[in-house]
Amino acid sequence: MARSRKQELSPSSYPSARLIEWFRQRLDIITHYKRQIALGCVVVVVCAISGISWAVWTQYRQSQGLAHFRAGLLAVESEEYDVAIAELTQAEEVLDGESRGVAALHLGEVFEKSNQPGEAQAAYERVATFHDAGSYVKQIALLRLGQGAEEAEEFAAAAQWYGEASRLDGPGKSEALLALGEALERQGEATVPQAYFDLLEQFPDSPLAEIVRAKTDK
Repeated sequence: MARSRKQELSPSSYPSARLIEWFRQRLDIITHYKRQIALGCVVVVVCAISGISWAVWTQYRQSQGLAHFRAGLLAVESEEYDVAIAELTQAEEVLDGESRGVAALHLGEVFEKSNQPGEAQAAYERVATFHDAGSYVKQIALLRLGQGAEEAEEFAAAAQWYGEASRLDGPGKSEALLALGEALERQGEATVPQAYFDLLEQFPDSPLAEIVRAKTDK
């Protein structure tokens, strides 16, 4: 009996002691969550700093690429083709999106002016493969490739390049259709090329349509 009363009167049986133990457990839980929150904040801060650093670096590279691009165009105007090639090559390496395509397009033109047709073709082919160059820029590159093949009397290759250009939306589509029809004719196609009829249907008011009408009597 005495032992029972002694247990009931032990400190652990006091309501205050139980309350203290409850607070201690809750404090441990709160401390654990505070650590997790602090760790999460650190991760967020690191990611934010990394994102800002990447944005600043990207902007810096873009500005450097545009500087090379402008220097390349100035060199073209003064006919310093070696300098222009070096500057535009760096611009193509640094820039992205449509700007990269335009830089490579100008690079191809410089190679043509400096009598380097192989390098010019390679530059235009790169533009044609850029997924983010924009349809108009790609269309110009494909037309240049077609013209180069046509000058070399490689009419099958010219028709291929012109065909790809005609399938892109852009200001050069009617020109591509006309060039495609002419390349097919020079290749020896017996029937009137479908490209002529496509041009008449899609661009009936184009000045090029008059050239096609003279060929097809339409």
